[in-house]
Amino acid sequence: MARKLPVFRGHIVDVKLRQFRTTGKNSRIRFTAFASPEGDTMLNQYVKALNPKKESDMKKLVDIANSF
Repeated sequence: MARKLPVFRGHIVDVKLRQFRTTGKNSRIRFTAFASPEGDTMLNQYVKALNPKKESDMKKLVDIANSF
């Protein structure tokens, strides 16, 4: 079964591959690794935006923690 990946500020969040992806209408896919300076900043913002009281957001936080 295919799973829909979360989107944060126009970036697809792929925890399994530890990267953000952006696509535009006529542009190439841009990959930003969590380990890069830009990716680290975006990951911190994403984590802060999640609500740990929501079950779905808590699962996302656990997935992120387990990816490291």
